[in-house]
Amino acid sequence: MKARVNLLGGKLFEYIPHCLGLLDNGVSNVEIHAFGGNSNQALILAQILSKLNERKSNYTYNVNQYDNVTKLPKLNSIMTTVELDGQNNLMKGETDVNVENLIHDGFIDFSTYQLLFQNALNVNESIKISVETSPKGGEIIDLLEIKLLKEKEGQYELEMLFDNSRTKIDDYSSKRYVKKSQIKDRLCFALYRGGYLLPQNWEEIARKLSSYDDIIVGLDSSLLKDAFISSGLLSILSVIEKREYVQTPNWILFVIPQIVMQKLEKYVRMKDSYGRFTYTGRIGFRALQEIMELRKNIGHQGVSVVSAGSGDALLDVNSLLRSMNNNLMALQKERYVPNRGMTPSNASDSMLIRSQFNTFVDNTSFKKGVYFLTADKASAAIYEASGNDSVYVRRPILKNQKTIQAPQLIPNVDKTIPLGNLLYELAVEYGELYVHLSNDKVVKLECDSKGKSLSSWSRKRLRMSNRDVTELLSIYNGKFDLTKVLEFYEKVKESFEKAD
Repeated sequence: MKARVNLLGGKLFEYIPHCLGLLDNGVSNVEIHAFGGNSNQALILAQILSKLNERKSNYTYNVNQYDNVTKLPKLNSIMTTVELDGQNNLMKGETDVNVENLIHDGFIDFSTYQLLFQNALNVNESIKISVETSPKGGEIIDLLEIKLLKEKEGQYELEMLFDNSRTKIDDYSSKRYVKKSQIKDRLCFALYRGGYLLPQNWEEIARKLSSYDDIIVGLDSSLLKDAFISSGLLSILSVIEKREYVQTPNWILFVIPQIVMQKLEKYVRMKDSYGRFTYTGRIGFRALQEIMELRKNIGHQGVSVVSAGSGDALLDVNSLLRSMNNNLMALQKERYVPNRGMTPSNASDSMLIRSQFNTFVDNTSFKKGVYFLTADKASAAIYEASGNDSVYVRRPILKNQKTIQAPQLIPNVDKTIPLGNLLYELAVEYGELYVHLSNDKVVKLECDSKGKSLSSWSRKRLRMSNRDVTELLSIYNGKFDLTKVLEFYEKVKESFEKAD
């Protein structure tokens, strides 16, 4: 039995456990396809997986071509095929896996929950996700059902379970409307960060940024909160060929103004009376995770990150006064307005962010290939009106479709999205998830709620109880020893981080 994995600019270390999960569930070999700028990733991933065999083994590869969305000559592709035999280094031994070996300080690693839930999905063919409407014990609603696609081994689709239809305008003030709006908005953001949704103008963004070999890109805080760079932009750029036979850009310098970092610091300090992150606090930490991933630059060649400018203490005073004013206005209005749960930005913040980026650029020799990237339409327009190049990222809209599948950056090629990546982003967005393995088996996944350690964020770990992990192990029928998988995953990741 074969399975296909399509690398479209995703993170290399999310695909290692995904491929292991396929082999663990009975797939005989994995075809790894990479396109355009991702070709090297396919070879690296195949090389890593092939080293698991105890006997000497080789992976095979061939070259193909696919249609390109730019309508230029076809996009180059590399396919590698990896097959593991029954004597590979991850096979189960005679002793059972100890739950304590899989949980560290109450957290479970990405590689572990990826394999466990991938196996559960393979066994049951579907799993259901439920969330609470309020962090203080609100109503539990069914959010999504994740269904295995039998005709596409290793792929799955999402079916929305809650009522996604709009209510009449007369019902704006009702609590029912508030809850539906919040749930829909947050699901859209989670799927966006997870790579399931693309900006509405993604092709326009890619073509503009691909105009030069080397580019400098200033980042607004909105892009970091959306994790757009790692989950979206690098994927988009990897499959765009602006000119015939030329893949551009080949070098990107991302510039993060210090005012952006100052804003994120305020977000991550937002906690409730119990010392747990508010929604704003979680999204702030997710933005910091995005920056850490870009700085480590694992799996993405030619990407660098620098900071520019200095902080401004007066912004904290202005932010406090603005927040007090907004709270008073909110008390006068009994209508919910979706605003991402963030403190609204004002003109002075945005102006300083753009100013710090411009100052940085003025001290370089770059005259072309300089862009300011933002999801704020007004900020993009003002920067453009000042005689500079801005790129406005139009966030996706979650339509009223019932099912959602992985996007196609290339015609007829579904992007492979590891299940663990989806679960992680949902946990960040909602704080906690209830995963229904069957009618009577439910386990709970939680995002880091207190931020005591950066490792839980930088390594995408989630909190799980010993009981829930034991429940997952009770239905686990894979052939790998999960402790060995964890050790292998950590060893490979450590070697890349040291090299970087």
